[in-house]
Amino acid sequence: MGFVRLFLFGLAFLTVIYVMISLYSRSVRKENLENEWDAAPDSDAPGARDAFIDNGMAEYRGSLRRRLILLVYVVPIVVVGFILYGVN
Repeated sequence: MGFVRLFLFGLAFLTVIYVMISLYSRSVRKENLENEWDAAPDSDAPGARDAFIDNGMAEYRGSLRRRLILLVYVVPIVVVGFILYGVN
């Protein structure tokens, strides 16, 4: 029972870390898109900047970088699994 509780608390902790990294990564990407637009705007039409940022964030949602953040779950579980296997 103690192992299950440890596993659940570990997953909760990893979820908090995942959410924090994900939010940070999204904010950095959005900031880079805003800076890119401010450096060389494509048009002066109202809403063009927002459309540019929305398109960039849509590309981010399908990017490899976003999926790599899921390694926050995989790496610690694999490492703990190898440690448990090696000890036993």
